Amino acid sequence: MLPILRIRPAVSGRAKYALRHQKEVHRSFSALRPNFQQPAVTTAPPAAKGKAKEEDGAFYHGPLTKTFQSLKVFSLSSLALCCSVSPFIYLVDANMATSARTGLVVFAITTSSFSTSLVGWLARPYAIAMRRLTPTANSSITSSADASTPFVASGAVEILTKNVFLQERRTKVYDPIFLGPTKRRFAKWELLEGLVVDTSADESPNPSRQAGQTEVAAETFDKNGKVKGRWLVRWQKQEGVESDRVLVGVAYKQGAIERHFNVHEELL
Repeated sequence: MLPILRIRPAVSGRAKYALRHQKEVHRSFSALRPNFQQPAVTTAPPAAKGKAKEEDGAFYHGPLTKTFQSLKVFSLSSLALCCSVSPFIYLVDANMATSARTGLVVFAITTSSFSTSLVGWLARPYAIAMRRLTPTANSSITSSADASTPFVASGAVEILTKNVFLQERRTKVYDPIFLGPTKRRFAKWELLEGLVVDTSADESPNPSRQAGQTEVAAETFDKNGKVKGRWLVRWQKQEGVESDRVLVGVAYKQGAIERHFNVHEELL
């Protein structure tokens, strides 16, 4: 029987009350790293076995991958069929005014488009697979949004998702402290908008995690490896704290970053 590892994602800290919960937040961050570092490998569920070769080295496979993919294909096919058939409504020999025919076409296309968009919104954050990233001592010391090489901390992961058009998106989260619970429906994790860290407790000090610096927290790539978006964190010193090691991070996005993820935590 495979071991079940329970993940407690980082709790989001806001600047206005971050100092009060500093110790609790730090313990949550520390508890998240070991869960990603465990050498145990889960067996791909039947629905995801076909992806095993594609996702070499993945320690997690979403069991509903095939279900969501079939739903997206059906939704897109329905929309395409609706758009292709709609012009024929004007050719049907029926006692119907042109305005009525136009209204029927608009209603059909709008309804089909809405259902396709809804399917895309529901299925977009679903994590198809996850794999661990190799920690590195290289850092990204950034002063602008065009930062190059990010610092990869222990426990960093790459999460594979697909949008409504079945386009692959790979999001690399370079430190698990940037992941936390979300209020978005049909999702479990999100990239945090703000957090507080005590850098004195870091196992591997990150040169870019200093007051006034900007750190690349996560990046989203397409199937060709092109960067689609970044999640950047600007670090500032915590007000009212004498130590320079307690920092407040304020996040902002650049481009089209995949921020939310739907993960079966019981499989980790």
